[in-house]
Amino acid sequence: MKADVRELARKIYEEPSVHEPAGGFNIEIKPVPDAQKPGVMDAREFYIRKALYELQKKMPPAAPDLELIRRQTQTYCKPVADTDIEEKSFILKVAEREVPVFSYDGRTGGNAAALVYIHGGSFIAGRAQSYRVPCQYIAEKAGCVVFNIDYSLAPENPYPAALEDCTALVGYIYDRYDEFGMDRDKIVLSGDSAGGNLALAAAMSCPDNIKIRRLELFYPVVDMFSQDGLYDWSEDRYTIDGEQREIIESRLVLGRADGKGNNSLMEMILRAYLGGAYEELKRNPRVSMVYGSLSGLPDCTVYTAEFDGLRLQEEYFAGEYVKSGNECRIIRYNGVSHAFLDYTGVVPQAEAALMELVKELKQL
Repeated sequence: MKADVRELARKIYEEPSVHEPAGGFNIEIKPVPDAQKPGVMDAREFYIRKALYELQKKMPPAAPDLELIRRQTQTYCKPVADTDIEEKSFILKVAEREVPVFSYDGRTGGNAAALVYIHGGSFIAGRAQSYRVPCQYIAEKAGCVVFNIDYSLAPENPYPAALEDCTALVGYIYDRYDEFGMDRDKIVLSGDSAGGNLALAAAMSCPDNIKIRRLELFYPVVDMFSQDGLYDWSEDRYTIDGEQREIIESRLVLGRADGKGNNSLMEMILRAYLGGAYEELKRNPRVSMVYGSLSGLPDCTVYTAEFDGLRLQEEYFAGEYVKSGNECRIIRYNGVSHAFLDYTGVVPQAEAALMELVKELKQL
């Protein structure tokens, strides 16, 4: 009998990782649970990516388009929580913006840890409620309170609007910790892709009286500019099966720093996010963390994907994080590519990663 996705997620989580030394720290590598050869996508991921790739090939070439990106930015999650975790909401006012925040309370009694989740979408797309499935799972399994913020998107609200929204939410729940039934000394920031970037930037930007306990970052973009050669970006650092090369290479365009990727897309995203301040801010440490000091930041776990163009910058960042005197755990999930959390309940690596996050929340 073929194992189902949730059984395979448990298998990934429970089986020992392969450890790969990398500049003073180890990368924990989680193999594909039911694949026999290296350099191949998980069969479930490959099915999705091949279908999308074939569809894109039929479309005429075009410059990156904001509205198209927004239409295509979707999640396809299947419920993984075992109980019904109610979704509540409130409006956070930041400057003249009204920012929706959704909350999920999985407490079983007493004050609990609080996790602020910040969704991905290249700073220009996506919505908080698309991530209710992982948020409900975290709340239930960790017995904590999760806040899921629908921050202001660029280019309508350029930098630092999204960062201000996220930082304001941290201050808001910190001041009202008793109302939310949370322990304000156990605030964790988490996010995926652009949301991981914002979580890290918020940790750098919070007032001194608020101590973020931990960061949980899913394939975060930490070098938006990606043109200064701070680290070696080479396709040779990816093991790619010949039969899947075309599909896998299509997943390596983001953050590609060898001049062969879709740099027009990265530049369009960064210009949209920074508004008219591209030249002044493209190396700002709150935008691209690899350019700033990382000392004094919270313990961190970075979840990466084997076939993600951002993976190499994330591994470089993890090394710099450790060199700065911080604790950083980095876990690489083989067989998947960027945004695998968008397929929670569909690919087993997503729930396996959430299991790791839950374990760390319980250990606070």
